[in-house]
Amino acid sequence: MLLFISILVTLPIYNIFYALLGYSPLIIQIFFFVVVVAIIRRSGISLQKFGLNTANWKRSLYESLFASILLMIPLLKMRMNGPLFNWSLLNWSVPAYIIIAMFQEFLMRGVSLTAVEHVFPGRHHVIMAIVITAALFAAVHIYFSPQFAVAAFVCGLVWGWLYTRHRTIIGIGISHFLVGNFAYLTGAWDFLLGR
Repeated sequence: MLLFISILVTLPIYNIFYALLGYSPLIIQIFFFVVVVAIIRRSGISLQKFGLNTANWKRSLYESLFASILLMIPLLKMRMNGPLFNWSLLNWSVPAYIIIAMFQEFLMRGVSLTAVEHVFPGRHHVIMAIVITAALFAAVHIYFSPQFAVAAFVCGLVWGWLYTRHRTIIGIGISHFLVGNFAYLTGAWDFLLGR
């Protein structure tokens, strides 16, 4: 129980850093990844319990790819007129986003969702954990704009549900990477930012 409370206390600290900086540079994300992994290691619980595993990865990947397509459909409505993709936006950050996506899925779904499930037991603890972590994920993104937070909440519900089905971050991390880059390259990202 102490492990899960420690993890839940770490999340608001991450949010404070995020709010103060206005964004979360990779170095801050790596720092919090190291802190969370150290807390888990000290507990003696395997990192596999928090989604860092390859169990059921193929099914997780297939379902996450399908969910990615469903999440991308509304983004098409948000994009600006013109070609589907703005290839001038393609730079090093597009492939590097896989690191951020995997980190966020490990922290939000693997660690936070698992922690919330253990702290709030009961008949509907899984649904409660999915909703609470989706709300946390939205809170991290509210600094961009309210509509960005709503989009993050919806994605968080989908990725949380998928995580509880497979208990691995492989599929949802790739889905996060695909949806985020799709939003960025189509211009939907600008719409979500309120530009």
